[in-house]
Amino acid sequence: MNILVLQGSPRLDGNTAKMCEAFARGAREAGHTVYIMNVARMSISECQGCLKCHSIPQGEELEASLHPEDGRCAIRDDMDKIYELWNEVEMMVFASPVYYGSPTAPILAVLHRSLAKFVPAKIKKTALILASLYKDVYHASEYIYYGYFQGYFNAEDCGVYTYAGLDDAPADKLDELEELGRSL
Repeated sequence: MNILVLQGSPRLDGNTAKMCEAFARGAREAGHTVYIMNVARMSISECQGCLKCHSIPQGEELEASLHPEDGRCAIRDDMDKIYELWNEVEMMVFASPVYYGSPTAPILAVLHRSLAKFVPAKIKKTALILASLYKDVYHASEYIYYGYFQGYFNAEDCGVYTYAGLDDAPADKLDELEELGRSL
């Protein structure tokens, strides 16, 4: 299975990154191909809402244009690297620290820019990894995940994995994520 991990933390050695690596290690051991893209370190502009990815022929309704065969965003940036994999992956993992209750801006930029492609053609599974300083701050992030990423993609939910605290994520949390990867 091809798996895309969209990692939204600017901290290269923070808990979000460590949790992603643990998942990827297990998935690779199980024979899967894992692509980790640190979207916080990529140049991804916000969606401009221009709808050039959905050309609207004269006289047609907007709704009819929102299901393109091959939408192409007008913006040329690092999102193109994600678009290249968009219709080739069977699983997406969204990983982010929680800032004021939501995923980071780079993860949300990917979400918004996915307007050009909509549902990945081969998607079957999704998972969410969240790190924060405090417990019980995950509600908005989970709402976005279940409402759009997992819900709109109509993919099997492989779970939401969280860690809260200032210390490094403990071994049992990393083992849990590694086992998730192995179990796919």
